[in-house]
Amino acid sequence: MTTKKNNEPKKKGRCSNKHSVGFWAHLKKWQKVLTVIVSIITIISASYAVGFSIIVWQNEGQIKNIIQNEAIYVIEKNPDKAVSLYAENAVVKDAAGGNANLVVAWMGINQIKERYLGFQNYTFTFLVHGDVHVVIDLYQNRASATADTTGQYLLNGEQKQITSNQGEKWTFEKVNGIWKIDSFTYNLP
Repeated sequence: MTTKKNNEPKKKGRCSNKHSVGFWAHLKKWQKVLTVIVSIITIISASYAVGFSIIVWQNEGQIKNIIQNEAIYVIEKNPDKAVSLYAENAVVKDAAGGNANLVVAWMGINQIKERYLGFQNYTFTFLVHGDVHVVIDLYQNRASATADTTGQYLLNGEQKQITSNQGEKWTFEKVNGIWKIDSFTYNLP
């Protein structure tokens, strides 16, 4: 044991009361500083998460609007508006006549427009893409979606039904900040 000046034994491992109070006061000061720093980081993180969620919801909403507009433009027989939804080098694939073994593909805007011009002979009474599921990549510049399609049209006086359960497969990309259809696969596995 060590001794103090007045020859009283000093206990090991203990600070004098003067040093102990200073240490705890100092620790409390740093605890307050750390609490403020953690609070600031929490607020920034929460703000980022909320902001990111809003961006995801906006992008998802824009993509769902594109999908719904595609159906609207088919009903309206407006191939120019339909094609405006697509990226320049987009691809559309379709099971010809519902036959998944016979795939028809249109590549690029000009061919895709030809596909929509082919709908001029159809009179759709309704066409809806429902139960749309959208997945957006982390960077918010690519996405995919699946959808059900139900519809009804007249062709040569004969009424036809369309039903596709999650048979619609879409991919999207942002082109100059605007979502465009990169590919659309209709009724194929």
